[in-house]
Amino acid sequence: MSFHHVHNKKFTNRCIESDFEDKIAELGLPDGGKAFLDDFANASKEVIDDIGNNPDLLSVWVKMEKAGVNPKLRRNPKVLKKSKNFDCN
Repeated sequence: MSFHHVHNKKFTNRCIESDFEDKIAELGLPDGGKAFLDDFANASKEVIDDIGNNPDLLSVWVKMEKAGVNPKLRRNPKVLKKSKNFDCN
């Protein structure tokens, strides 16, 4: 699934202004980033802006998602920022 075809237009439009599309491609997510965008489908404008301005948080989210971290935590930009060095190994 292409990044541009995700159902969440509000988040997608904001992220297109950043380098999320490149970051998603770089990480080679098997679902093309759909799970990430689904996690933030109902995010507030503040959260969208925060994530959109910090595309490196996607890498943190990927690690947390793979480790099965509670969705409420991995959807929180403050938690993502504090978890930059998160490692599930």
